[in-house]
Amino acid sequence: QRLNRQALLDQRRREAMRAMSDKQAKERFAKFIKKFLDFCITDGKVTIQPLKSVDEFKKEGELMHHCVFVNGYYKKPDCLILSAQVDGAHTETIEVDLRNFSIVQSRGVCNQPSAYHTEIVNLMSENMNKIKTLMKRKEVA
Repeated sequence: QRLNRQALLDQRRREAMRAMSDKQAKERFAKFIKKFLDFCITDGKVTIQPLKSVDEFKKEGELMHHCVFVNGYYKKPDCLILSAQVDGAHTETIEVDLRNFSIVQSRGVCNQPSAYHTEIVNLMSENMNKIKTLMKRKEVA
């Protein structure tokens, strides 16, 4: 019984540490994403916008059946995650490396490429300079 009580206390401690870590990660992400809040590109059919909150990561992961939330992409440094939608429907999730402004991956439902994969990647590539410009902006307090 004493071992069970100790195991329960250890588990609660780990959960508290994880919650603190998640809270700090959410706060860091909220600060990071500020400069991208108004970023949106479209060609009239495809619209690409960053995921703007941890809740949006969760929703994207659930809708797209992939690991963008579970694997904590909102915690990754030098990484911008965007959602591509076609006529308002979530179509692909895009990861951009902010160190070299390249597309790391663009994944549709269940990590498969969508029918619009090439259009999405081309639209993102053609507008990468806009992300570079936003990265150069000073932090707003």
